[in-house]
Amino acid sequence: MKVFAPNYYKDFHCIADKCRHNCCIGWEIDIDPETMSKYNSVCGEFGTRLKCGIKNENGIDSFILGENERCPFLNQKGLCDIITELGEDHLSQICTDHPRFRNFFSDREELGLGFCCEEACRIILSKKEKTVLEIIEDDGEDIELYDDEKVILAFRERLFDLVQDRSQSIEKRIDSILELFGISLDEEAICKCLTAFADMEIMDSSWRDITDKLTTAHILSDFVPEFDVPYEQLLVYFIYRHIPESEDMSDLAARVAFAVLSIRIINGIYKMLNTENKPDFELLCDICRMYSSEIEYCEENTEKIKALISE
Repeated sequence: MKVFAPNYYKDFHCIADKCRHNCCIGWEIDIDPETMSKYNSVCGEFGTRLKCGIKNENGIDSFILGENERCPFLNQKGLCDIITELGEDHLSQICTDHPRFRNFFSDREELGLGFCCEEACRIILSKKEKTVLEIIEDDGEDIELYDDEKVILAFRERLFDLVQDRSQSIEKRIDSILELFGISLDEEAICKCLTAFADMEIMDSSWRDITDKLTTAHILSDFVPEFDVPYEQLLVYFIYRHIPESEDMSDLAARVAFAVLSIRIINGIYKMLNTENKPDFELLCDICRMYSSEIEYCEENTEKIKALISE
């Protein structure tokens, strides 16, 4: 097995108490069996506190979220009491991995950073160099892939080339991608998605306020030229993360359409909120984080959008 990751992956470190949108707030946090076994062996006052802060529903252990859906072990300084009391090796797997994600092939694993994390957003969107994949773990053996995996990865490489062709504007690059797959994101498809936003599950009420004001004109507006490179990095991210999950060619096309529509929605929201009409990188990062948290990290919401643009 060889493990690949984008060339920015190694730059990520959790900023802990400096984070403005803590991942220990608002998310259901499951506990894997191995970690639960460690928690059951903790004695004393903190062991009692651990057990009181965990519930088991349908055979799945998770932390009991408190006021404002805070993890019970997130202290007022924004730090994790489990780490300070027991060490990082006592974190559940989901806490250790976040915001990292994994894609698996028959003889290849890929790692990445998810945009639901504000620090991951900052690192990826501020990167000036083109994104390339690096081998970070190598067993020394040749990679053997199934034929369908080879096809998917070959298509993804072609998409990478199109997206990172800096001789073209981001608008023209997107047009080339849509043309390659025969995809048309017309006003009707976008209207359906905007209507669907009203019925989607949300985490933050401010997201509903934003999507209620968003229009087709916003989404179809020109891209902000100052952000050609950040938009490139964003589109590469969507393609890198979601294309490997394709079940067949039609699903691959739907995932490509989802990636393109996502960047258009993010650009539309940015232009709607940026009333001063001056480049605002922090605003762009925050919109990307919100979109990822509300849409990308909710499988039901993602599938709903894919289905609508595939009709």
